[in-house]
Amino acid sequence: MTLTMIRTCSQCGAFYADAQLAFCLADGTLLADVEPASEKWNEGSRSIQEKEQTLSRQGRRRWWRRIALGAMTMMLMAMVVSQSFTVETTKPQVKDPSLPPSASALPTLPPSDSASPSPSPNGSASPSPSPSGSASPSPSPSPSLSIVPSPSPSPSPSPSVEPSPSPSPVNFYKISGRVISANQPVVGVKVTLEGSKLTSTTTDANGYYAFSGLRAGGDYTITPRSQVSFNPSTRSFNDLRRDEPADFVALVKVKEEKPAPAGCSDSEREQVGAHLIASFASQWRRNIEQERPRILAATFRDVQNAVAALGPIEFRPAFTKCSAGVITARYAWQVKADLPQGLKTVSVPRMKTFACGKVFGAWVCN
Repeated sequence: MTLTMIRTCSQCGAFYADAQLAFCLADGTLLADVEPASEKWNEGSRSIQEKEQTLSRQGRRRWWRRIALGAMTMMLMAMVVSQSFTVETTKPQVKDPSLPPSASALPTLPPSDSASPSPSPNGSASPSPSPSGSASPSPSPSPSLSIVPSPSPSPSPSPSVEPSPSPSPVNFYKISGRVISANQPVVGVKVTLEGSKLTSTTTDANGYYAFSGLRAGGDYTITPRSQVSFNPSTRSFNDLRRDEPADFVALVKVKEEKPAPAGCSDSEREQVGAHLIASFASQWRRNIEQERPRILAATFRDVQNAVAALGPIEFRPAFTKCSAGVITARYAWQVKADLPQGLKTVSVPRMKTFACGKVFGAWVCN
């Protein structure tokens, strides 16, 4: 495209190539001409070409959109016409064989009144008396034969148009019931419908459920779904012709109560405690000795020559059953420090507990 003139808006900077346009379409500012040798001429050319390309693309999109809409409209009209067109067939009329062949023909017309009388049996015409009473007979006219028109062909009977039978109404029925357990409603049980229709529902607060809108003549199967068993487990209805009930009873299994394990006797607890102390006493002592730095810092914070000695440890087991228990350790730290006023000894009593349990037949303690 060759541009002969370009105008620009001093306010918004828009470019136009219309010689008849004097004002900007955006803000109404008076347009100014652009010199062909200036930089704005190239910029305006690019801007106008981009606008034209954009308008061309939009026009093509609108054209294709119209074509698509027209095709869709024609398809919808064809579908509507095909759905509304009805072809009716009629049976040809069968002639009753009991009727004679001439029964369908039209009756013959009577002879015309202008026809001459039939000749006498002897072939001579009867004389007509003259008005003068003369005995001479007048010559009789020659006999004329009566003309009977031939029957016209009967029109073929038009085929009878039988009305198309109207469709019989379709009936719908319902299958409903209740789910109970020990004469009490079971709430929230999922009930599925299979067969001619697939759907599901859940029982309400009173244990009731219902499937409505079931087409007559269909086959349907009702099944409650839960972790327990039901009696019956399912209900089937073939060729449904009326509303049907379908109740279910949940068979709740009674859990067998296992006898509680007998508790430990005093002698058994003593044996278990003694066994654990003998097995883990050295481990617990090493655990307790790790407290030494904390004990020194808490007793004599700024004394460098302080020492702490762990005294004897008393272990006391406590068991509620023979497979788990707690061991309580009671002990005291003897902390000594050489102070300016003399040697000082401080006893720090402590207590610590250790949990023990039997895992796969072996004792484990912390």
